[in-house]
Amino acid sequence: GWVGWQSSVGYVLQGDLGPHPIYVQLRGPCTLSPVYEAEILYDSDPPAVQFLSVDEVEAPADAPLDVLLGDSRNAVSVRAEVSDISGLAAYQVLLDDDDPLTTPWSEVDSGPGQIVLRFDGPVPLDEGTYTLRFRFRDVAGNETPLALARAANVLRDTEDPTTPEALVDALAVTGAEAFIWLRAQDCGALGTQDYT
Repeated sequence: GWVGWQSSVGYVLQGDLGPHPIYVQLRGPCTLSPVYEAEILYDSDPPAVQFLSVDEVEAPADAPLDVLLGDSRNAVSVRAEVSDISGLAAYQVLLDDDDPLTTPWSEVDSGPGQIVLRFDGPVPLDEGTYTLRFRFRDVAGNETPLALARAANVLRDTEDPTTPEALVDALAVTGAEAFIWLRAQDCGALGTQDYT
């Protein structure tokens, strides 16, 4: 219906996500303008992560990624496939307890649909386990909630296993051969291993 003249008029979008056509016509005492048409893209959902790999380790969308890093690189390579109807605007990589409000976003210029991103995730040089969380923001301003951010646990283990004292678990002698079962402790990725 017709409304009185205002420099801006609010409009409530109804229906599904996606494009919505809007039609406007102006009327004066003796004139009628042509009908103007515009399209508004209604997008209230954050980008959806379809696929994620870290250093070529893959996991289903709802499973955590566990990555072993056995070298001295200060970053891991990340590949993400993300879909969004308004397009991807930025991504954020959080290391351990980084604050999502102060950690910067990296800008992306993409159109709507399926987007493939490749970027690096930082990892400290010290041995240990680190958690990387990945968030995405679309052109409409929707962000991945922190609770739903995809995560990867990166274990950096560059030290050789150590055996301060080998523990003899068992000893067997059969004729000319002897078998000794030793247990060595590695605080990194291997944990306790049996050697014969």
